Amino acid sequence: MNKPNTRTLIALPFFAFVIFQPLHAFSQGTAFTYQGRLNDGGNPANGAYDLQFAIYDAYTSGNPLGSLVTNPVPVSNGLFTVDLDLGNQYPGADRWLQVSVRTNGCTTYFPLSPRQALKPTPYAIFAAGANAAGLTGTIPAGAIGNGSISANQLSPGAAAANLNASGQGAVGSGGIILSANANDVSLANAGYVKVGLSQLGDVWTEGVPLASPAGRELHTAVWTGSELIVWGGWNGTTYFNDGGRYNPAANTWTMVLTDAAPSGRYVHTAVWDGTEMIVWGGANAGGQLNDGGKYNPVSNAWAPITKSGAPVPRDGQTAVWDGIEMLVWGGYGGGTLYLNDGGRYNPASDSWTGLSTVGAPSAGRYAPSSVWDGTEMIVWGGNNGGYFNDGARYNPAADNWSAVTTTGAPTPRAYNTAVWDGSEMIIWGGYNGAYLNDGARYDPTANAWTLINGAGAPGVRANHTAVWDGSEMIVWGGGNASTSYNDGGRYNPTADSWTAVATTGAPAGRYLQTAIWSGREMLVWGGFNGTTYFGDGGRYNPAADNCRYFG
Repeated sequence: MNKPNTRTLIALPFFAFVIFQPLHAFSQGTAFTYQGRLNDGGNPANGAYDLQFAIYDAYTSGNPLGSLVTNPVPVSNGLFTVDLDLGNQYPGADRWLQVSVRTNGCTTYFPLSPRQALKPTPYAIFAAGANAAGLTGTIPAGAIGNGSISANQLSPGAAAANLNASGQGAVGSGGIILSANANDVSLANAGYVKVGLSQLGDVWTEGVPLASPAGRELHTAVWTGSELIVWGGWNGTTYFNDGGRYNPAANTWTMVLTDAAPSGRYVHTAVWDGTEMIVWGGANAGGQLNDGGKYNPVSNAWAPITKSGAPVPRDGQTAVWDGIEMLVWGGYGGGTLYLNDGGRYNPASDSWTGLSTVGAPSAGRYAPSSVWDGTEMIVWGGNNGGYFNDGARYNPAADNWSAVTTTGAPTPRAYNTAVWDGSEMIIWGGYNGAYLNDGARYDPTANAWTLINGAGAPGVRANHTAVWDGSEMIVWGGGNASTSYNDGGRYNPTADSWTAVATTGAPAGRYLQTAIWSGREMLVWGGFNGTTYFGDGGRYNPAADNCRYFG
């Protein structure tokens, strides 16, 4: 039953409410059905889990009674059902249920605490007599024994209506609910008993690859708030104008329509404007491009971007979203043309405005890195045959540039990563004739650089990815002359320290992949390792140091 890659149960408090099934009056029996609902970070879980059940004669310590029951359990849309028979261990003395869990594929079960008291429904010893009396019509409530009504006596839909009315939805007898609130009053008032919490860490787990886009590199990716959208790129022979939307909550893909989409391309840019993904520029077999499109995932439809006033065709430019407009700068125009100009695109008016070049970096360049700091676009590095360690800050409100100091800056480079941590731009890795694994933090307020501690950093690489998770920069993948990496590191700028990213179950090593931060996980997809163009990826949760494979 175990699989090489399994889903991870996120460490959240568990609540369980156990009621034994009513059985015939003639024989009480020992079997019962245990039904549950699992939510992963507030979303219904999907995948396979191993659950282990044991009966104990004490709340803590004590002795196990009867046989240990282990069930591999499929979970679909958060729901699962398990039939349990732990033997005749109910002589009237107190009994407790010990539940242990592991993600399907791990070797270790994690016991949940505290144990759960078992309180089976009393045996209805007079049920047969009432049946023999042939009673019909309405029976007074006081004449009905607790737990003596089975599902056959209920009107269709009555149980579901009662659950919905109490806010428990489809959770039935034996249901398990994961709650982000360790002291959830509504669950406690509904009769749920807190079992405890468990932290499962340092494993990668499997998603279900469903109709993912074809493998590719040099594509783009954006996060909509609920979905990852990947688009474009190439696989050595084909320039793609298709893509897909990946929903991590459902672990499913939806194809991005190609009707009215821009032509196939790679080394383009894409930003998310709050409602649409804006794609622009890039190149294909016909050369550099200066057109694009706006994609609306709600309608699964494209709208064209005007070329009137757009910057000249280019690829390898950089782009950020400033809250109102997409800012584009730099890139390669073909031949010996490296660009140091750009434009601002307003999707509301479908119009372009040129960027001032006064004070901009004087040398045009390919593959500069950039971040948006809340008021300015910061561009840095890149190459045009040589490598740069200068840059500038562009303020769209004033349409002006301010130079980024080179004092204390990292060595010149391109194909590095850059993230914004809320107060500083963090540069790491890249290539300048040699592969690098150093970097620095740039403070735009002080116009000053601080070098990053290199102890514990990942190995030298370029064309990797990096995201900011709210407290750390997560670096993953990339390559050098001999290796395509599937490892990485988490850099904490407050502590100026590195922590390794788990590799067990991680996607295969690759470079030129994309990565975004979902608010909870880093989603990595696509890329190339020198022989294979990948159409899969992984979801990495730094809180548990685990990653989930997905197609």
